[in-house]
Amino acid sequence: MATPRQPMAQMPLHISSGYNRAEIVKFLLDWLGTDHKVELEAKNMNGITPLNLAVWYSLRAEDCSTANTLLKYNADCSAKDNVGWIAIV
Repeated sequence: MATPRQPMAQMPLHISSGYNRAEIVKFLLDWLGTDHKVELEAKNMNGITPLNLAVWYSLRAEDCSTANTLLKYNADCSAKDNVGWIAIV
């Protein structure tokens, strides 16, 4: 399922969060794989977390379903990206 993070890559959780696929986000976070566990707070090459991407999507589309799903799994609202921005103020 998930593979170890590469320095310049986004994980499946980043991609599904950025495209507002709440059902895929939930599946990934509930998955109990033996090799690799999905990291809720994984940062991509710009230091952006899945919650950052979900909030960005929800601001454009006025649909907060993925952001709400990540928050239900206790995503860190204060995680900063490489520029110092946080997902929710």
